[in-house]
Amino acid sequence: MKQQTALDWLIEQFPRIETIVAYNVLEQAKQMERVEHMKTWENKVISKIYNFEVYHKDLGIMNWKDAKKACEELEEGWRLPNKEELNLMYLDKEVIGGFANDYYWSSTEFDNDYAWLQGFSNGSQGSNSSKGGKCNVRAVRDIKQNK
Repeated sequence: MKQQTALDWLIEQFPRIETIVAYNVLEQAKQMERVEHMKTWENKVISKIYNFEVYHKDLGIMNWKDAKKACEELEEGWRLPNKEELNLMYLDKEVIGGFANDYYWSSTEFDNDYAWLQGFSNGSQGSNSSKGGKCNVRAVRDIKQNK
């Protein structure tokens, strides 16, 4: 019989507790970046990267307006990432996992008709996509600071 760890006991006693397993990623000549994963009570993995959390899976392929709405409907502060956050997600896509080799929407608008997007196959960013076009969607939320 496997011996129960203190962490296993905590999860058993408090099923909604968020546990953190931290590890580092070395990407070529870059310095180490810290990425954390949290196991939630729903047994979904949420990645913490820098100052935001990344939802455990894509929300689908949709236009920009529907993408913003889909993220907000997750509640609890989930939103569409801005172009800087999306680029950080691309840089650590292997650690976070689950991304398609395709384009993802950002919340950053170029103008009334266009928004920035990020290519997850090659890292390209651009504002050449009409908000009416369809791209992949992954939600993020700010990390709550303890006061």
